Amino acid sequence: MRKRISQIKREMEKRQILKYDMTNFDGAELKQIRLNRSLSLTAACYKICSTSYLSKLENNKIVPSRNIVYSLCEAYGLPEKTINAMFNLKKLLAEAVECFFIDDKKSLQRIMDNISGLSGFRFLLISFIYQIYNLDLFNAERSYKKLLGLLSTFSDEDFEVFALFSAIYNYQSGDFLEALDNINSLASSNTKIIRFGYSVYYFYINYAMCNLDVIKAYNDLYDAYLKNGRYYDIDKISYYMAIFYLKNNCITGYNEMLNRVGDNYRDHLKFYYAWLIENRIDRTLLTGYINEFCKCLIYINSKTDYVKSSLSNHYGIVEPDYDYYYLEYQLLSTVEEKIEYIEVMVGYLKRSPNEFLRRYFIKESINLTLETSKYKTCSNLAYKLINFKE
Repeated sequence: MRKRISQIKREMEKRQILKYDMTNFDGAELKQIRLNRSLSLTAACYKICSTSYLSKLENNKIVPSRNIVYSLCEAYGLPEKTINAMFNLKKLLAEAVECFFIDDKKSLQRIMDNISGLSGFRFLLISFIYQIYNLDLFNAERSYKKLLGLLSTFSDEDFEVFALFSAIYNYQSGDFLEALDNINSLASSNTKIIRFGYSVYYFYINYAMCNLDVIKAYNDLYDAYLKNGRYYDIDKISYYMAIFYLKNNCITGYNEMLNRVGDNYRDHLKFYYAWLIENRIDRTLLTGYINEFCKCLIYINSKTDYVKSSLSNHYGIVEPDYDYYYLEYQLLSTVEEKIEYIEVMVGYLKRSPNEFLRRYFIKESINLTLETSKYKTCSNLAYKLINFKE
């Protein structure tokens, strides 16, 4: 009699633990665990359920029983923490996305610790987010490729999360065109956090490419940050927009952004105004305010791997304050080198329509046409740059 009571008590405790919505359970996670343990369907479901039931469960063809899923997890030797994570994966994924955008490193690490015993696509997706957050591009690339092969198993919600973080990964990797394609696919999303992520990276991607769409993207992101009380971020994107307007010689837009930034950003902008508008380097600001700009110049001159690695997570990723190709061109001395460089840039601009660079090299081609005997070559370059979209 005592044994029977203990069984009933244990069953009651299990039912109290398993208060989960099984309609959100993903059988693919359980299937991956079974395969990792080299178990056949027959061996895995012994004394728990039929092989046909387990097959349907793993392929998401039925809404499974909580008790059966729990019993399978126990049979696979999963610890309580991993079992709870499996039942809550959808919720944990949503939390990971939110942690990424509110910069909650501790909570993101906690989520990763909780899912450490899993290996399915939602585990990979959370890991992908974690790797992107930590700028671990090597492992992020591996996760990205694995996830691409699992797209058919994604629900619509999971797919939107993957599309968003694929855009962020492509942005971090410097593949701005791919990033723009991925972020544009989310323009009509109705999910609040996805819409917010879209606004943030639609701005940063267009800014990195110097596209004119960045003006609308800025206005949308400004409203989103204002609504969420993120005034520091408003300060930051206004600083970027001030540089964008300087690049496009729009002093009115620059002055408007200047009124929205704090004193620290104003000091940065003094350098960019002198550089982009007055064509001089304000060396009084070199030590305190333009460290990354100077690192870039050092790398271009020295081509050392050490300096290159220090820049690898900066250009076009964290604070794209300078334009690499523009700076590289400044260091060329002969007409032949400049003509050869612009010829290479024509091909680049056909793939990446950077408006600032395009206008700049059109101007340079026209100047070279007037200043050198190679009139035909330079005028052809100017024509190609003007008509590069054709």
